[in-house]
Amino acid sequence: MLYIVILILMESDIHKDELMCIDDNIRIINEFFANLKIAGRSDKTIKKYGLDIKNLIDFLNNKPVTEITANEIKYYLAWYQQNRSISNTTLEGMRLTFCSFFNWLESEDYILKSPVRKIKPIKKDTQPERELYANEIEQLK
Repeated sequence: MLYIVILILMESDIHKDELMCIDDNIRIINEFFANLKIAGRSDKTIKKYGLDIKNLIDFLNNKPVTEITANEIKYYLAWYQQNRSISNTTLEGMRLTFCSFFNWLESEDYILKSPVRKIKPIKKDTQPERELYANEIEQLK
């Protein structure tokens, strides 16, 4: 599972001058995945985190993960929501992925402060609750 980032990133168009940065990103992300695996996260969760992080890095032209700013993450989230027409709930899930990743970077001393601290939680979409019919209330009793 740890090699998923290598496979994902290698599918991208990469220039030779970007390889050192990509190697650092791959190493750091693989360490993060190992941490998630040790913490008991499922392969499905790790794969979702990998896709979210890969998409952010691709959007930022393979920028080193240790140099990503809050404004770049905000811009990416806004761009992604507009271009993919996703709900606020999905967007909040992506923000939480980035929270987990950048908080881990901070705890491992790769960065001084997580840029996601500056991004407020995204209000989730809510659906109005419908009233229960009398027969549904009886069934609940």
